[in-house]
Amino acid sequence: MASGSNVITVDSVVTTTEELDKIVITVAEKDLVRMLRLVGAQAIDEEIRAGNPVTNIIVDNRGNKPIDTAERRIQAFFGPDRSRIRKAVFEAWARIQALTRRDSGRAQLSYELWFNDRPIGATPAAVDLTIERMSQRDHFSIVGPVLIYGRRIYWNPVGKPRFSRRVKLRTGSATFKTVRVVGIMKRVETELRRNYRDVAIAESWVKTTALPKDGRTPALWIGPKKRGAVKTNG
Repeated sequence: MASGSNVITVDSVVTTTEELDKIVITVAEKDLVRMLRLVGAQAIDEEIRAGNPVTNIIVDNRGNKPIDTAERRIQAFFGPDRSRIRKAVFEAWARIQALTRRDSGRAQLSYELWFNDRPIGATPAAVDLTIERMSQRDHFSIVGPVLIYGRRIYWNPVGKPRFSRRVKLRTGSATFKTVRVVGIMKRVETELRRNYRDVAIAESWVKTTALPKDGRTPALWIGPKKRGAVKTNG
């Protein structure tokens, strides 16, 4: 099967009496265009039914054209499932609070919710201020504890500690192991990923002017997965 410029050629070998006849079947251009439009429409419909709203459709490298005019190519871009991201933010916030020690309560009250690189509030309810204009390029972050001793709290979560083990080469012939406690954000990332496979969730570190020195503090990144575009080429 060969393809090129809206034409597909299929070579088939069959037996008629005692000799081989090679039959070349050329699909008509109008049939190929019809299939291009049908497959493109079906792919877009499946994404919409899965909860991914269409943000842009490009037909033959031009926007604002209907699918039924496509001749060569259809590209469809989809936005994030905002309801799932909102739910993930609320659940992550609750888990982070539960894993933060309550010595004075200051640590639990110090967490911030960021939209991209900007703080927007101190409760998960702040997500509703911006989620309606969230695009595929945006994300939320739960940041903290935003305290001078926040890192000590971060590496000492409630409950039995969990450890990550790494093996590193020290010399050409010797090795040594490093053992590190799994911090709050990493634990929540692992727990939530099981139930939110359609949402990107990852531990990260951000800089804030609320802290001295380098200002780096733990954060949990929550946003849409980079699904890219559904492309149908003729």
